[in-house]
Amino acid sequence: MTSKFVKEGEFKEKSGAPTLKLVGDVVPVDKVEVIQRVKENLTKSYPYSAMEMAEEVTKQLPQATKHDVWACVSENDLKVNPDYSVYNFRNKRQEDAFKKDGTIPAATPSIYNQKAVEFIVNVLRGEKTG
Repeated sequence: MTSKFVKEGEFKEKSGAPTLKLVGDVVPVDKVEVIQRVKENLTKSYPYSAMEMAEEVTKQLPQATKHDVWACVSENDLKVNPDYSVYNFRNKRQEDAFKKDGTIPAATPSIYNQKAVEFIVNVLRGEKTG
């Protein structure tokens, strides 16, 4: 796509020809900066298995049971919320199938972050005291 620039003082109206007026200076660019985003290992962002996450919750809230934790995960859809959890697929094919149509192979583990622990503790604390 080529653009036609108008020099100041040289504009003539013609029908049908699009024209741009440049405000400022055109400066050639000899390099373009590229920002590369590196995807970190999932276990760095989501360090807890389901069992470890449940243990962290019960450390902070000893009266909570694992059943309470699993119910909270289910009722609040934490498995599908990347703020708290992601699926830890066994291979690329499984991940691609999930991205394509939402297929989650049986026994695909979810891994959780500290925000999930805090969320569950807050929900359960409210239920146990309220």
